[in-house]
Amino acid sequence: MNIFEYRRKADLTGRTDTYRANNVTRSSAARPEPPSAKAAAKPETTAAQNTAKVAEQKVRGRRRPLRNGTKDRWYYSSNLQTFQQQVSGGNKNESAALEDETQQKKTLKFIKLMGDDRFEGEQIKEIYRRHPIHIFFLAKPLWFLLPFTFILMIVALFINFLWLGVVPLMLINLLFIIWYVNDWSNDYLLLTSRRVILLERVTFIDDEKTEIPTEKVQETRIATRRGAIEFLFRVGTVTFVSTSKTQIVFQRLKKPEELRGVVEGMTKSFMIARGAYRKERTLNYLRNKALNEPLIDYNAKEDSRIKNAIEAPGWWERNFPSLPVLDAANKRYIWHTHPWFLFKKVFWHSFMFVVMVIVGIIGLPFLIRLALPGWLIAGILILYVVILLVQVFLFWYKYEDWLDDRFIITYGAFQEKVMNIKKLPFGFDETVNTVLIRNIQDVQSIKPGLLANFLNYGTVKVSVTGGSGVEFVNVPDPENIRDEISRYIELAKFAQEDADDRRNADVMIGFMGSMLQDFSRRLGVPPSQDTK
Repeated sequence: MNIFEYRRKADLTGRTDTYRANNVTRSSAARPEPPSAKAAAKPETTAAQNTAKVAEQKVRGRRRPLRNGTKDRWYYSSNLQTFQQQVSGGNKNESAALEDETQQKKTLKFIKLMGDDRFEGEQIKEIYRRHPIHIFFLAKPLWFLLPFTFILMIVALFINFLWLGVVPLMLINLLFIIWYVNDWSNDYLLLTSRRVILLERVTFIDDEKTEIPTEKVQETRIATRRGAIEFLFRVGTVTFVSTSKTQIVFQRLKKPEELRGVVEGMTKSFMIARGAYRKERTLNYLRNKALNEPLIDYNAKEDSRIKNAIEAPGWWERNFPSLPVLDAANKRYIWHTHPWFLFKKVFWHSFMFVVMVIVGIIGLPFLIRLALPGWLIAGILILYVVILLVQVFLFWYKYEDWLDDRFIITYGAFQEKVMNIKKLPFGFDETVNTVLIRNIQDVQSIKPGLLANFLNYGTVKVSVTGGSGVEFVNVPDPENIRDEISRYIELAKFAQEDADDRRNADVMIGFMGSMLQDFSRRLGVPPSQDTK
């Protein structure tokens, strides 16, 4: 028991109701004493003596217990206690309880914002929101509309019919304010033990998520006090730059200087945790080689995040796919452009085909009754058939063009890659853009516009160092694709580290075996079969 724990125990002794009750009962049973004897034995103290005693305790720097919200929890403000807390972590049980409660709140908030997009063991460090002054910069139309409405209200006090225009303007102002407050409340900056995430959402219109893995953050820029408003409200701009030059910019963050320490601590914690993880995994591999202990699959809990993938598609899903298709034989997931864009491509050709069929059904009997020359009727029929066939051909061509464009993620061991295939019918032109997942620096998903959010389609941008990257354009459920790519980035990184660690472990085992053989040879002992 260290001095901190001893003094804490001594202070708690006598301060709890339970201890007081037990102490009184124990004292009364052990040595009963009349109240008169106690009064005679203990001299009375005056108010002046009590004041002098309190002053003396203050001079000596005695502890001042501060009661926490929970019963029987105490904090101390003396220098000795502060030092002991810094050295030994203070009250470990208390700190652990408070830390667990804070982490649980952050985790629930993260799940509310990101859904199932969370790695096994990922800790939520901080969740930031912009300062409310950001609403002032968002609501630029109100800079003119609010003063105009106010002036019109003053004039309407003298001209009554102007209230017919003031009331709608007041409602419009109110709707604008609600809209901009909602826009401000949906933007977040999330820092976790593995990545930096920016959420930019506009309800029903836009949904954008950008993330950078922690080890890929090359630069953190903090710009503050660049104007009177920023100086007055102590807000600034934070910029994270990845190795692929992708930027996460979060404006008007309150007290951005504090973020620097959080990022540095997050990076340090990440490197320490990664080192401990690799050490544990390497030790498990060495024990497997030396003692035949079973190998642990450290990625067993990292399940796939692809939702509603079809492993055995039927006729409709093969020809009009709207969900990802799982090709288990080739270990890959396949997406196509959202069916809405197929509808946009073939709508007019389908419409013209239906119109031509209706015209043929109605117009053919009428054409026969006209008693036109045979060659003219034949020419009209040939032209009609040609137009009909052209519409059918254009429909098929655009359908094949839509179906041949594919977006693929492969998940074979050390073959994880992202592919974008653009192909025209008849094989005239085919472009295949391939990026290895281990070379991906960051991933971004965007759902632009009201229709994109309603139909749940968007674009996924994959950035690499020194290249153009890959884009999945107008694919269904882009957030799901982004989450899966992020998961494969982590798995590919772990697999590469595991391969390196096992290679180093094999070298060490081989070296130790050679040393044992040489040592046995020098002692004249025949080497065992296990060391060969």
